[in-house]
Amino acid sequence: MSRFIPELEIREIERLVVESLHRDLTGWKDTGFLFTTRGILDHVSARKQAAAQARWSKVFGVKLVSDGSLTLNAKHELLEPYTDGDYVEIVGYPTLSFFNSQLQLQMELVAIRLAENQAQRTQRQAQRAELQSVQQLRPTRNVFPMQSSLQVDLVYSSASSAKVDEDFLRSLGREIQYCTIQRVPVRMSSAEQITAAIATSQADVVVLIRGGGADSDFEVFNTPSVVAALGKCQAYRIVGLGHSANRTQLDLIADYSASVPADAGAHLALQLENIGRFIENYEATPHAAPRAANQTSRHYEPPSAPARPAQPAHAEPEASDEPSLSRPTKWYVKWYWLLILVLLVWMIFK
Repeated sequence: MSRFIPELEIREIERLVVESLHRDLTGWKDTGFLFTTRGILDHVSARKQAAAQARWSKVFGVKLVSDGSLTLNAKHELLEPYTDGDYVEIVGYPTLSFFNSQLQLQMELVAIRLAENQAQRTQRQAQRAELQSVQQLRPTRNVFPMQSSLQVDLVYSSASSAKVDEDFLRSLGREIQYCTIQRVPVRMSSAEQITAAIATSQADVVVLIRGGGADSDFEVFNTPSVVAALGKCQAYRIVGLGHSANRTQLDLIADYSASVPADAGAHLALQLENIGRFIENYEATPHAAPRAANQTSRHYEPPSAPARPAQPAHAEPEASDEPSLSRPTKWYVKWYWLLILVLLVWMIFK
């Protein structure tokens, strides 16, 4: 007797398989299959709040991120001391569940502990906060202005011992003649003064420079108000803060991050030099459009046409090679047409 094989549509096959797996595998767990791993916690705060509002007995959907991502479920008391960004070591066993017709591997927590000391945890939390503040700004790059002359605001330390402005101007070199530099001295430990200097600037280029110092001296450049002011600034932004080892959030936002203040001046000089070369090449092109009367060339001055000598009133007009409508027709053109006419008459009466 032949075995009966039902004929099904594709969507019916899919539904049958999903229902079978859902029935056989949902809730599967192996409490004896314990393992441990490490990673960074994410979605902890949001999932704890959701569980509290829904009055769930557990916290579901916490993420553990390392070389991959693992979904964690745990009792409230296990996750209570922890928050997003903590680097932890966990112990648990695997579970399987179905959600939206997809099989998900999750982990049920048995134990959890910090895998770093308190100082490392504090540093990690600070780095996470800085990264989130920069991501919220969504900064964009500003293009260097294509102008032959620029207004530049130079924000630097008002301390008399600081000579970073001199280093900057020395590196700018002869290109300084194409800039109108507005000096803006501020107290470099004051986030309010730095923020105001950046926020009130109307220049084409804003340069913020500072000399070297202790790491704590650069925390002011991670202040949210300073970061936000530079992020919103519409000018081309150059920062040169300390040395190459000193990094701040402003280095992530600026259009150019210089290793030292002198490098900031060298970068500005290079941009001005490139613009000057572009203008010279453009104006030297035969098909270049004439400049407007109120515009002045940066390097190039077109030569003026030589004045023609005055002629006496009785002088004969100069011969000109230009075509003229008033010039008389040449004699051989008349004879050419006359010859054609004679030939036509001859052919008619032949």
